[in-house]
Amino acid sequence: SRVMYSDLVHAHRSTIQMRSDFVVKGAARNKFIVETVLSRPDICGIIVESVSINSSCYASVLSRSMTSSSAVDYDPTNNYIQPPPYLYLSRDSRRIRDTPNAGGNSIWSEAMSIELLHMNYGAVLKRTEMEIEYHPYSKITDYEVEILGHTVAVSVTRAIDFTDLKKKHKAPFSADDAKTLLRKKLQGVLMSSAGVVQAWERQILHVWTTSTRVTDLIVQEFLHEIDPALRANTLVIVSQCNNGM
Repeated sequence: SRVMYSDLVHAHRSTIQMRSDFVVKGAARNKFIVETVLSRPDICGIIVESVSINSSCYASVLSRSMTSSSAVDYDPTNNYIQPPPYLYLSRDSRRIRDTPNAGGNSIWSEAMSIELLHMNYGAVLKRTEMEIEYHPYSKITDYEVEILGHTVAVSVTRAIDFTDLKKKHKAPFSADDAKTLLRKKLQGVLMSSAGVVQAWERQILHVWTTSTRVTDLIVQEFLHEIDPALRANTLVIVSQCNNGM
């Protein structure tokens, strides 16, 4: 069952969660929640947003035709994913898209992440992945922004149920998948925050999902199965992508 706001406040007074719907425009309620969490270094939070996105961008950014265990983004060296057509990006999103990163296939997830944070919360990019300096052997994060008067880093990931994308040969995304993903990414958040040279205030973990079912698994596992020490004061933003705009 879906975790509702009233239940959450009763059971988890150190955590704030709000579900809202928008079409990549404003999110006034979520902006209030984000601002509240960022102003309180002693609490964490999780919010859920429903993002409508055009069909070609949805298919291009979140899936590909290969049988891998996770989704990848556009890579100009292969022919499996094409860049989303007719998609206007802000200056910061283009900077993320066009700047070399530390490797991997996450260009479009990160570009769309900063686009959403910019449009809804006024985030301004400060440093890209390769511009952030760390102490030796540190984990790294994806980018750093100024958002609502706070300097925060952002780690971007995807929780993909390939059955949502009509890939029937894939096993459905499970609660164990959600728990494993959150533990891995939240651990990386803490380690990169500990290893960065010029510290930020905290981090946002931005999770892209493809359905309400996957979104609810992420929320429930974060609230009920993740150790509070691992949640720390991380703000989790779950962006559920819907096909159609």
